[in-house]
Amino acid sequence: MASIESFIKSPSEALLNVLSKGQLWELVEHYGIGDVDKRLKKNELKTVLKVKLSEEEILSVANEEVIEEKESVDLFSGLSFEQKKEILKMQQMHSREMANVVKERELELKRLKMDDLLKKREIELLQLKHSQQLESEKLSRDFELQVQRLKLIGEGKMPFEGVPSQERVSRSFDVVGNLKLLPKFNERDPDVFFSLFESIAEERNWPIADRVVMLQSVITGRAQEAYMALTVEDRKDYDKVKSTILRVYELVPEAYRQRFRSWRRGERQTHVEVGRELTAHFDRWCAASNCPLRRWRAWQPATLFRRSCC
Repeated sequence: MASIESFIKSPSEALLNVLSKGQLWELVEHYGIGDVDKRLKKNELKTVLKVKLSEEEILSVANEEVIEEKESVDLFSGLSFEQKKEILKMQQMHSREMANVVKERELELKRLKMDDLLKKREIELLQLKHSQQLESEKLSRDFELQVQRLKLIGEGKMPFEGVPSQERVSRSFDVVGNLKLLPKFNERDPDVFFSLFESIAEERNWPIADRVVMLQSVITGRAQEAYMALTVEDRKDYDKVKSTILRVYELVPEAYRQRFRSWRRGERQTHVEVGRELTAHFDRWCAASNCPLRRWRAWQPATLFRRSCC
């Protein structure tokens, strides 16, 4: 601990700050500083010493600090203990009020930010609903146009590249009536779509050329892009159109293997349909694997056929 002698020999603010309250009172007596309230706390006593010693040019401290501390001393000088206590209470109350004001402003700022965020979300939601409505209206218009086009094709009033010219007028095909029977194209599982599509086509005895017409009316997304990428001649070939679309949605070999292994016969499926679908699943597995599994074709589907039909 620093001693009074050290401070008297070489006065400094640093030494003054480490002196005890008792040592500070000894300095008051040493330098003959009068009119000092005995009830002052250590920090208040230290402030009085700094001001008095700086006025006597015994201690050198920063001017701003001296002025601030001098004002503090002048404020409390001549006041009674009760008056000082009341002033401190008022200062504490003011500090609490200011803290509450700051908190209220922070809460208000957060509330405004939250309101802005909610408004942005509402605008985004309205924009999304509007875009969805526009998309729905567009799909509805496209569907109506497609129905009208197919109706005209069926009546022979509009040529279609997939139907031979000699058949366009002579043959009547109920495009609109059959269009209602078509399953919705599913990009997640095009294999199932084609299975349902071909079942309906065989049940209704659709000609091959008309299958392309009907298929064109329901495909969407990547399937439609794949169809449009074909040549005019290839678009007339149902098998080529089908294989091209399925190739776009090819999965990894393991997915085809699991489909082949886990496939089961539906309630309304005939044995012929069961055999055809098992063979199709197996062929896709072979094609995706790029390995000579086709030699098992005569055995694997037959084995699973018996298990699937049990």
